[in-house]
Amino acid sequence: MLQNTEVSRLGKEEDAYQTTAWNFLDHIEKGAPFSFNVPADQMEDDNPEMQRNTDGSYTKYISMNKVNVNVSGSQDKLFVVRDLNSMVNLQKLMYTKKHFNYFTEKIVRQIQESSEVSLINL
Repeated sequence: MLQNTEVSRLGKEEDAYQTTAWNFLDHIEKGAPFSFNVPADQMEDDNPEMQRNTDGSYTKYISMNKVNVNVSGSQDKLFVVRDLNSMVNLQKLMYTKKHFNYFTEKIVRQIQESSEVSLINL
């Protein structure tokens, strides 16, 4: 499936581009994170690790890397594809946790300030 799937490089706008796995092998870049959409009909069931889009497809995050290896005295390239969905979800979870922690601290401070003012007024 990956051999003819169009993938989008993640990162800054000036670094972003569309490619396929075969075109990436010809590209000078050694490695980068990418995303691509998987149609819902190609998914066996709802995968909680994958983000569901509004059109029903799922977003998959991967990294593609080219590594030089020495095999029996000859220099070859090894193509490595790694699933990044769990890392992306962990980052989203940590961001959400940080955001809610800030929100909770702010509410607790407001409650404490209100209770102090109420005690002073009594």
